Formats: sequence, structure tokens, C-alpha cells
Amino acid sequence: MSSVVSIIVFILAVCRSNAGASSPEISRPFAVGPRSILRSIESDKAEKTDYAVQLNATSFDSVLKETRASYVIVGFFAHWSPACWNYKPQYEKVAKLFNGEDAVHPGIILMTRVDCALKINTDLCNNFSIVYFPKLLWGPSSKFVFGNWNPKLDKSEIRSIGNGRTAERLLSWINKQLNSSYSLDDKRITKMSSMFMQILPDPGQMMVYTKLRSNLYSF
Repeated sequence: MSSVVSIIVFILAVCRSNAGASSPEISRPFAVGPRSILRSIESDKAEKTDYAVQLNATSFDSVLKETRASYVIVGFFAHWSPACWNYKPQYEKVAKLFNGEDAVHPGIILMTRVDCALKINTDLCNNFSIVYFPKLLWGPSSKFVFGNWNPKLDKSEIRSIGNGRTAERLLSWINKQLNSSYSLDDKRITKMSSMFMQILPDPGQMMVYTKLRSNLYSF
């Protein structure tokens, strides 16, 4: 009987030691997992707030050469500048209207940014006479490719945006250049809405449609 008890005690001791040895490995994923998931979610949120296209000296000419957008805004900034940190959310509000798959007004303006605090961009920023941040330049995309800008040349098609310190002011400046009426509250038109507007392009036809519909449901 004593030998049976000894065997049972030995088995329990082995199981207990194995459980103790494996417990750190089991607990480790649960301890780290939620934090990893949280970081992943926060990273996704951060990515979704960036609509302006980040460029550097290597990608600048090729991207602007290939874009289908008629105009480009290049925002020159320095990552260490508090003024640039504060302005970024304003710039992104406008970039959201024109950039990305969910853009409200795609193919009109490509909004980009270049970090002049990076050594790789030193010559690029010098070519466009950047001496303070943030600095916004506007022009046809073709004029930026292998190009430069001198503020003393009045006839340059690249222009400085001097009154774009808020999203509202920047969009107002854009509207003046394009003779448009874009708003920060503009919403993306779905395919169904687009088809509907093509069928009924003016208020007069809309009134006819409304009358026909009311007559239809009056029977």
C-alpha cells in the first residue's frame, strides 16, 4: 500500500513541476497580447489620419510625374517644428477631400509633404527656396518635376500659399484658384447617387419626378 501511495505522490509532484515550468510560457501571451492589439489599433487609427502623400528627394519627381492630378500642393515642413505639429491636422482635413481611395474630389489636387529636416531632402528644399516651416507651394504637377522655385520670379507657375494657416483658409484659397466651392463638409457621392443625379440633373426635372411620384401613390 505504501508503494502505491509513493507512486501517486511522485506523479503529483511531476505534474506540479511541469505545470509550474510551463505557466510562464502560457501567461506570457495573455500578458502581452492586449497591449500588442492596442498598439495595432492605435497604429491603424494613426495611419487613417494621414492623407497627404509623404515624399522625399528619391520619390518626389517620379510621383509628381505620374500623378493624374491637375495641381499639386507641396507642404514643406520640419518634424521638429511645433508649428508644423499644430498645422498638420489642418492640412490633413483638406487632404482628405482630394487624396486617397475615399476622396470626395479625387484627381484634382495631389496634396503632399516633404520633411526638410531630413538630410536626404536638403537639396530638394533648397531648390524650392524653403527657409521657414510650414511652407506650402501650389502649381501644376509638371512644374514641380525636376523644377525649382524662386520667390522673386513673379511669372513662375508655382505659387506660395500665404493664407493657409487653417483648413478653412487653405480651402478658401484653393476655391479662388479653381473657381470652385469645395467645403470641408463635402461628402463622397456614391455610385447610386451619381446615377440618380445624371438622370435628374436639374431642379426642374426633380419637380417633375416628385409630381409623377405623388400621382402614382395617390391611386
